[in-house]
Amino acid sequence: MPKNEQKYAILIDRMNKKGITIPALAKEIGVEYLTLYRIIHKQRKLTYDMACKIAKALKSTPDALFYNEQN
Repeated sequence: MPKNEQKYAILIDRMNKKGITIPALAKEIGVEYLTLYRIIHKQRKLTYDMACKIAKALKSTPDALFYNEQN
């Protein structure tokens, strides 16, 4: 699996394990649903700030969710 696809697969897997939907996560991190949807579906670039917000909401770290190939 290409590296870019892998990082979003990890995020989606973590969301599924915690039972969190895109709308629920978007609300929790204070962004519009469409913003998060576009990030997850690779239609919008993920910033480090957004990675931090997502990781905090999922009780993780940006490295563990997006940047660590050893997940």
